[in-house]
Amino acid sequence: MIILATLTFIVAFATSNVDIGIEAVVGSGADELFSKVWKTLEDLAPDYVVLHTGTSTDYDLNFESVFLVDEKGNYGIIWKENGKKIESLSRSPDSPFPLNFFLIDAASVPLEKAALLKLKQGDWGRSLRLTYRSSVEEYASFSPDGRYLVFSSDRIGGNRDIFMIDMANGTMKPIKLSGSSEYFPSISPDGSSILFQGSFTGNWAIYTIPINGNPRKIRRLAGSWKEAAYMPHWIDENNITYLQDKGDGNELCIEDVRTKKATKVSLPFRYVFSPRMCGGNLYFVGLKGADFGIYRLTKDGTVETVENSEYNEHDLDISSDCSSMVFVSNRDGVYRLWYKNLKNGSVKLVTDFIDYDVFYPEFSPDGKIVALSVYEPGIEPDIWLVRINVPEKTGGLHKEGKATEEGTETGLSSLGRH
Repeated sequence: MIILATLTFIVAFATSNVDIGIEAVVGSGADELFSKVWKTLEDLAPDYVVLHTGTSTDYDLNFESVFLVDEKGNYGIIWKENGKKIESLSRSPDSPFPLNFFLIDAASVPLEKAALLKLKQGDWGRSLRLTYRSSVEEYASFSPDGRYLVFSSDRIGGNRDIFMIDMANGTMKPIKLSGSSEYFPSISPDGSSILFQGSFTGNWAIYTIPINGNPRKIRRLAGSWKEAAYMPHWIDENNITYLQDKGDGNELCIEDVRTKKATKVSLPFRYVFSPRMCGGNLYFVGLKGADFGIYRLTKDGTVETVENSEYNEHDLDISSDCSSMVFVSNRDGVYRLWYKNLKNGSVKLVTDFIDYDVFYPEFSPDGKIVALSVYEPGIEPDIWLVRINVPEKTGGLHKEGKATEEGTETGLSSLGRH
């Protein structure tokens, strides 16, 4: 029996408020709409946000919002910042989407601006929620220089697009590509391109696009209408990992992006996920029966167990210096983020303060922050940042491994030179 050890640790962060001023222009018959949006704003606003009716030069952010309802019951909301329109939303009475989603999207406009301001200033505590939309926001990833954060969202028309946050400027913009949905975006080590999983062929394939989003320079690296390829990740500026569908399973591939030559890595699992190469070792999630665990293929071709409790372990990421790992596990009935020191084997719980499932964690370049998606019931996931700042607890919920199985003869020592 595994015993859950609880360790209480509180870190105090002195963070300043963000004062948001909203000058509302309420059209005839729109009083109820305005009241509902304002109530949603109050419900969603984090502790650091202070809402004000009216604008002032003393406030950090100022908005003008226009609320309209026509004779047919159609809703319209326009948001302006500093006199410039930044967002418009509409909803018809027969919309298939719940009214609550429309209200959330309306309230998200000033709240996301406040979050980006906090991000730009670096003035936030243990966690920072970046997105507030009713849409799906997943697969966040930092650029190697730490300036940008990319993620996948279907907030525009229900189609998955790549969004890029400039953390230095506190801005967010979409990279809209026609004819495809984009998943698992990540910026190349040299910062020149974005790797992603797309559906241009009608099936999943792996592509790159220049960092400026030029659609004329998209390049396909793997996958076709016959064979799906998915879950790509950079190893270094010349090599990537991805997964190739086999129908009754999948296989892990390593590809040289210059030559598009791919090498298949033989592993003793029907399905593997989340491949990460670091320090010449290949880390991955392996599925045995109904059990997900985390394993490592070493340079000499041996498969070792890294983390495999009686609970499922998913969605790993390795820090750039190869010293740490984050992963997701439901050890108390909720999928929470866990941190493992790969040098001494210690494991600690990170998101004990978030009572919802979290998935798809990614380290910041310095290993001090993790971006992830939080899945609050009744609403689609949002992007959060979480600081790795709680102390470590050795032992307990992990099985640090010697070799458990013989793996592959594929040489790995020339790759993953982080």
